[in-house]
Amino acid sequence: MRQLLSSILAVALITTAAEAQTVRKVPGDFPTIQAAINAAQAGDTVRVAPGIYVENINFSGKAIQVVSAAGADVTTIDGGLADAVVRFITQEGPGSILEGFTIRNGRGLLNDGGGIRIASSSPTVRRNRIVNNSGCSGVGIAINFGSPVIQGNIIRDNIGSGCSGGVGGGGVLVLGGGSAQILDNIISNNMPAGLYGGGISLWAAGTPVVRGNIITGNRVQYEGGGIGMVNHSAAQIVQNVIVGNSAQQGGGIYWSGSNPGPTLTNNTIVDNDSNQGSAIYSDGFSGSTPVTNNIIIGKTGQAAFSCGSGSGTNPPTLTFNNVFSDQAAAFGGACPNVIGSNGNISVLPNFMDRVAGNLRLLNGSAGIDAGDNTASALPGIALDSVP
Repeated sequence: MRQLLSSILAVALITTAAEAQTVRKVPGDFPTIQAAINAAQAGDTVRVAPGIYVENINFSGKAIQVVSAAGADVTTIDGGLADAVVRFITQEGPGSILEGFTIRNGRGLLNDGGGIRIASSSPTVRRNRIVNNSGCSGVGIAINFGSPVIQGNIIRDNIGSGCSGGVGGGGVLVLGGGSAQILDNIISNNMPAGLYGGGISLWAAGTPVVRGNIITGNRVQYEGGGIGMVNHSAAQIVQNVIVGNSAQQGGGIYWSGSNPGPTLTNNTIVDNDSNQGSAIYSDGFSGSTPVTNNIIIGKTGQAAFSCGSGSGTNPPTLTFNNVFSDQAAAFGGACPNVIGSNGNISVLPNFMDRVAGNLRLLNGSAGIDAGDNTASALPGIALDSVP
């Protein structure tokens, strides 16, 4: 009897596991992605065949995977300018996964997200192309009070419209507390209608991690062409390449009002455009902001690192950086000149091809093996996947 009961129990468990891993095919089993989501149970996979799907989908709190069968190049979800293309707004967690789509033609309202809207949720968004969406802030992706993983995506050409204010984020907006992870993405040519963060806006954003991204060609009306941080964001900004972005203040990075402030480690910040801090503009209480092992190079004729009056008596702490500007002072505004102390140098780096955007250092460059191996949040490998 016990053996029979055990056998019945084993069959029940196997059946339950099989049911929890159903693959629901679009359009083979369901005509739309949303129809497949509506039918899915926790653990299911919605697998989408190549094609263009004009719809706005909502994960509805389900721990399911929505994946393309053949990748983002041939599988598109088009929002038809009706709403955000994809919504995670029902407390989704890491098991809610979106992977392998082009997400385009979405429209967001104030801080709502045009391409992807995440609110009080923590999904996984990976290997997508989030392009050509519109809205006010968080035009590509808007995160409101969540801790999602945004990894390996291309986020580009998302242009703000429909408002004159907002908190920015042409590519990505992180608004409110949480621990969002923005990892290994290409974030390029975005512009919000809001005031901050052409590529990424971190607004009272808790403890986000921004690591391993290429952030290029983004622009914003006021502060933070590449990354803008306002209102106490204790972000880890680690090993990003931030090049060719533009803003009135902080062409590459801007922060203010942060205590504790962000941590900047092992970033390459080159040839961004702003007369008030080509690479970085720091304001507010910044003494708790460590800036370590970074290559900080201003655009010709512009100071690389500038400080506002709020940082004058409490500037960020710079150690083992290369801060350099051609035909301009390395530091501007209220920033003290710290070249020659705490391992900081000011030397034009020997890049492989600066004009073409290849910012790898040539052998013999003064920046090689010149950093601090005990720096906070130090990455284990370089972007080229070498130690």
